[in-house]
Amino acid sequence: MHKLGQIIKQQRELLGFTQQELSSELSISLTQLQRIEQGKAKTISLILLRKIATALKVDGNILLSLPIRPSPLQRKIDALPPQAKYHFIRFLEEITAFFEKK
Repeated sequence: MHKLGQIIKQQRELLGFTQQELSSELSISLTQLQRIEQGKAKTISLILLRKIATALKVDGNILLSLPIRPSPLQRKIDALPPQAKYHFIRFLEEITAFFEKK
């Protein structure tokens, strides 16, 4: 978790966020964010990782120090007509939001 915390802190500072601002954006306590950045958090939910990636405007793979690979479905999605692509992306956003509420 230590490397994850370093990446989060580095990106947060790069964007000019204070810890307080980012913790408010993520709806977590300042203490929880500090523990994450210091590598002291034992676990972090996937939902929180996704929120962090979104708030810091980074690919989630960067947070996990994984190589960034294009999705094998990307070409198929790109081939959709613009209107179909729009509806497909909206559908995925709604599904994601539904599961984040649970």
